[in-house]
Amino acid sequence: MDDDNFVPRALMVPVTLVAITALSLGYDAGVMSGALLPISNEFQLDVVQQGLMMGALNLCAAPGALLGSWAADLRGRVAATAGTAVVLIVGPLIIAFASNFIMLMLGRVVTGFGVGFAFVIPPLYAAELAPPVFRGRLIVATEVLINVGVVLGYLSSTLLHARGWSGTGVVGWRLVTGLAALPPLLVLVFVNQLPESPRWLAKQQRWGEVNDVLKVLCKDSQEVKAVEASIREAVHEEKTEAGWGEVLCPSAVTRRMLVVGLGVAFFQQACGSEAMVYYSPGIIGAFGVDRAKHQNQSTILIGVAKLLGAILGGPFLDAAGRRPGVLVSCGGCAGTLMALALCLQVGGSHYVALLLLCGFMVFFELGLAPAAFVLGTESYPVTIRAKAFAMGMFLTRLLSGIVSTIFPAMVDTLTLANTFWVFAGMSCVGVVWAWLCVPETKGLQLEEVARLFDDKVE
Repeated sequence: MDDDNFVPRALMVPVTLVAITALSLGYDAGVMSGALLPISNEFQLDVVQQGLMMGALNLCAAPGALLGSWAADLRGRVAATAGTAVVLIVGPLIIAFASNFIMLMLGRVVTGFGVGFAFVIPPLYAAELAPPVFRGRLIVATEVLINVGVVLGYLSSTLLHARGWSGTGVVGWRLVTGLAALPPLLVLVFVNQLPESPRWLAKQQRWGEVNDVLKVLCKDSQEVKAVEASIREAVHEEKTEAGWGEVLCPSAVTRRMLVVGLGVAFFQQACGSEAMVYYSPGIIGAFGVDRAKHQNQSTILIGVAKLLGAILGGPFLDAAGRRPGVLVSCGGCAGTLMALALCLQVGGSHYVALLLLCGFMVFFELGLAPAAFVLGTESYPVTIRAKAFAMGMFLTRLLSGIVSTIFPAMVDTLTLANTFWVFAGMSCVGVVWAWLCVPETKGLQLEEVARLFDDKVE
């Protein structure tokens, strides 16, 4: 494993391939913003059915995250990736060929469970393969590909409103939703080429295979011996796989870990990030942009800004550190949300609002978005890592569904400006949490990170 600025191909290829499964969530968020209308017209959906269709994916992704951790622990990270790919192929195809609302919902539910798997397995796999110097940027490959999916989904939904497509919406929405099956199909084709996580293999006492994998990933025999010794020490200290009791009824040490891992998952969604994605056309409209065409163009720009932030997020966390990165992210989100609220209240320009929305996305992606994956995996020992990380992803998907569902009601009750103030307040609380609770884990082996919480005074 090289210590320069470039991630070795032996690490980048498998981590990126596994992370491709996470592209499905971003693509869905983007494409459904445009596909909602033609789907609703074809199946004559009422408002309640539209809400169920849009919310089903994230609500099913929450338990899917827990099932994903179970599969990853039981069968290994690679086998669980293959299962994720299969589910993410089947779900979109059911949607594309749906002949009624029940079949449509079945496809959304299946896809939702697959998305839950994809939220857990790729970051877990990356954390267990990567050395400390590359861990941040490799884990956030998942976040980058989610945002690639968002941009692709927004572009696809724009096609549905273009001349020549709007009149053939029945074919158009089936095509663009069915295309979501292609990325996981690519993963399934190459899954047999993936190395298994050496830390999972060590838990199974398959030390010969551990050594084989490390020879591929490490730069020399000395590093192989050092990493293997670190893993052996950790496995010796953590002789048995912890049950759910250690996560749900944690010891003092595990509780400190959960405050970090679940805390970053909570503040990732409490700042209103998901609402900003799903309702960005309506938010742009509130600043005076009335034409749907211009709203769609603005949405694409916001998606590109979000993707840019995601690309920078991993290197930023690796360079600045986890704690400073989260502090900057929470503070930046709070500042841009306050500015958006003031713009609405004083009648600011929609160009300024668009710039602030792009700024919010960049600040979010620099810290809170990737930290949910980075701190959510490296804060725990191997015995509870999959389960605790799955709890974090369960929390993000659950809060995502709640925030996305209640956002219109919040706007109607409080006004959009006051809704921004609420999210800004939550981001400020996030700054306090990060300052008091988040340790610096930059540059540490996973086994060393877990010991940080042991060193704290009871």
